[in-house]
Amino acid sequence: MTQEIEIENDSQLGGENGAKVVPVAEAIKYRRRAQQAETRLTEFEQKLDEVQSQLDRQNEDLERARQNERQAALRLAEVNNRIKIDKALSQAGVIDAEAARLLLRERMDIFGDVDDGQLRTTINDMLASKPYLKSSHVSGGHMPAPTRASRIPQASEASQLAGLAQRAAVSGNRKDIAEYLRMRRQISTIA
Repeated sequence: MTQEIEIENDSQLGGENGAKVVPVAEAIKYRRRAQQAETRLTEFEQKLDEVQSQLDRQNEDLERARQNERQAALRLAEVNNRIKIDKALSQAGVIDAEAARLLLRERMDIFGDVDDGQLRTTINDMLASKPYLKSSHVSGGHMPAPTRASRIPQASEASQLAGLAQRAAVSGNRKDIAEYLRMRRQISTIA
C-alpha cells in the first residue's frame, strides 16, 4: 500500500478542489533533491565569494605592482637624466657639478624628457652668466693630467733597517723578520 500526500496547487493542475495527489516516496525524493540543490547553491555562493575576494586581492596587488612600475620608471628616467646632465656638464668643463645641477634645475625641467640640444644650449648660457663654474684650465672638456705627489721625507734607510731589526729581534714574529729581510735585500740591491 502506497501512501499519498495531497498537495494544494492552483486550479491549473486539475483534480479535486485544485489539489494533486503525489505518492509520499516521490514527495520525499523531491524534497531531498530540493535540499541538496539549496546546499549546493549555498556552497557555490561561498565559493563565488571566495573567488571574488581572491580576484579583488589580485586586482589590488596588480594595481600596487603598476604603481611600483610607474615609480621605478620615474626613478630610472631621473637617473638617466642625471647621467646625461653630468656627462654634459663634464664635457662643458664644469668644476662643481652639484652647484651647476641646482642652477640647471632653475633654468629647465631636468626631471622630464631632457633634449640634448636644449641641454647643451642651457649649459652654455649658464656658463656664460656664471663663469666661475667652469675651470679655466680645462680645454676641450678634458681634465688636466694629474700632477705627481711630492715625496714625504722619511727617515734614512739605515735607521729604518735598524728599527726593523730591533723589532724583529724583540718580537720574534715571522712577519717582522720577513719585513726586516725584505728591507735589507732592497737596500743591498740599490747599493
